[in-house]
Amino acid sequence: MSFKIGLQLYTVREALAKDPAAALREVAAAGYEYVELCSRMGLSAPALRELLQEADLKPLAAHISLLDLDALEEELDYYSEVGCKTIVGGLDFFPYGVPGKLLRRCDDYNRAGALCRERGMTFCYHNHFQEFQRLCGIPMAEWMLENTDPELVTFELDAYWAARAGADPAAFMKKYLNRMQFLHLKDYPAEAPQPLNIFDGILSAYPQLSVEMLEKAQDRRCFTEIGSGVLPVQELLALAARSERLEAVIVDQDYSSLDSFDSIRRSLAVLKEKE
Repeated sequence: MSFKIGLQLYTVREALAKDPAAALREVAAAGYEYVELCSRMGLSAPALRELLQEADLKPLAAHISLLDLDALEEELDYYSEVGCKTIVGGLDFFPYGVPGKLLRRCDDYNRAGALCRERGMTFCYHNHFQEFQRLCGIPMAEWMLENTDPELVTFELDAYWAARAGADPAAFMKKYLNRMQFLHLKDYPAEAPQPLNIFDGILSAYPQLSVEMLEKAQDRRCFTEIGSGVLPVQELLALAARSERLEAVIVDQDYSSLDSFDSIRRSLAVLKEKE
């Protein structure tokens, strides 16, 4: 495989909240070299950079929950000082059936990408389920990628959330492989209490979607470690290995029935086994 394997630190968020330094050391002890940040952990940029260096962890990217152009430059300056080369935005919800708002937001993504490029950084969009709601018959994620500059905006495919929206993550990845910078993986258990497609009786595919609806689809029993469920992990990894642009496959376990560190060790072992 030509890509790195990383961890989205949201996976161990409870341990990070208690003791960031100890949690980062345990992430490294679990076998990870690369991480994707989910917050500032209440630290200054030099302090966070030092903690990562002490744990011998390299930051791949930093997530900001929602792109705010007015605040973006300060975010970029902070995370650039930490050592991140990519800022990842997401959690946008678009008015259903209104292409103009989505297209204006694509202009924002291009602007974000331009601000990132000025600092030697990249802007990347991370999906949940709402980006695969259809607008004029086309998934919003495709609208986004077709209406943003490939030189300014990359994509971080969360295969789990794409599948939960009724999409085929492998087919989407094949179509936009040259836009993929990161691939987020977790798995969906075969015996989950909800259907895989959340639009099959859990949510309606047609009204305005919201963060509150995301929470409705986050039954903890609907998550399992990589390779323990029904998602096409091997096919996705094979596609990732073919990409000239994809930088890393990232373990991103929203919830687990296991201790979070047992969880990340199990997923890492599966990814290494499939190399």
